[in-house]
Amino acid sequence: MQMSGLDREFLRIGCAILLISWCRSGTAFLIATAFASTVLAQTKEKSPVGRFEAEIPLRWNAVVLPNVHKLQCSCVFTQTNKLKHNKISQKTHEEYKLSKSFFLHRLEHEFPPEDIPTYPPYGESFVFAWNSRYRFTVTGRPGKPAWRVKEIKHWFPDSVDESGADSARIIELSEPLDHFRLWNFPIPNLVAGKEGKFAIQSAREDPKDPSLVRIDFDLAHYIETVPMAGWAKLDGKACWCVRSYDITRRWPAYQMRWRGQNEYRVTKDGFPVLEKVSRHSTCWNEEEKLHDLELVWEFSNQQFRDNIPESEFRLTAFGFPEPPGFAEGTPGSGQSQTLSLQSESDQSLWLWIVIAAGTCIVIALVLGALARRRTVAKA
Repeated sequence: MQMSGLDREFLRIGCAILLISWCRSGTAFLIATAFASTVLAQTKEKSPVGRFEAEIPLRWNAVVLPNVHKLQCSCVFTQTNKLKHNKISQKTHEEYKLSKSFFLHRLEHEFPPEDIPTYPPYGESFVFAWNSRYRFTVTGRPGKPAWRVKEIKHWFPDSVDESGADSARIIELSEPLDHFRLWNFPIPNLVAGKEGKFAIQSAREDPKDPSLVRIDFDLAHYIETVPMAGWAKLDGKACWCVRSYDITRRWPAYQMRWRGQNEYRVTKDGFPVLEKVSRHSTCWNEEEKLHDLELVWEFSNQQFRDNIPESEFRLTAFGFPEPPGFAEGTPGSGQSQTLSLQSESDQSLWLWIVIAAGTCIVIALVLGALARRRTVAKA
């Protein structure tokens, strides 16, 4: 019977342990111990877990980030509610532009969503972007939105948003990097212990393709006391991205399970360009199923642009003037200064609301005066 690579390594470890137990003299014992240590180190390097833990930080910095920082793509997201006879409850058309210094995410709802969207602003189409001087959000109604500026803030490399996320974190959580996350936790952060205690319980190579490694794991998050456990199949030839997964998280009042798979093509330097994400999300408590959703992201128009002009990340790209007070080189300390602008249509709307309110007040005063006169006349 032919032994696998792992079986041979375990045999080497066993021989090393026997050699130590047989050695009685001090010199022989030291030699045997050194041999055993070398065998253990080599075994860890060759084991799936050892390779994964050693390679993911290197490939993340050398391959993933350089490609992500010049990626542009489009995406169609479809959410199907299985509890409502497979009705499509959300459909969005999205665009991502990423660079080392700039970021843009544009999302347009095809129709008003029936279920709660995955991200704010809830129920609205939006553009969220930053450039070298400021960060902005413009929103619009579902359909063909008439954009209006919702918010503008100073934005610098050390800036953080309301949730405490900086630029790197926002990019890590963007959809083109979904295959580098377990749940919503970036894999490099899990390996580095930044998201809590990440423990791999077992790992085994796919017999048909040794580059695919299935890991069984659990995570005790250092902030949220919500345990997470499951398995994921990782692709060692594609920077250890996630091919498929089955993960469950347990809250005190309910549980949620994500099952899914990712489809991608691999570039010459080993970067997996995401093409499709399929996820089945279920949530339940002791009494009933709370949701049963099929979610699909289909990517297209993926391209790598080395020098995306900053003008594509500014308000002028959406027909708005550059905001005052955001001159280039304005000093910042990570604190965000907010400036809200309204388009002319918004200002006209508020003007008419004020006029209507004033008219109602005048009518109310007149009617009140007439009522008092009638009362005095009857008296």
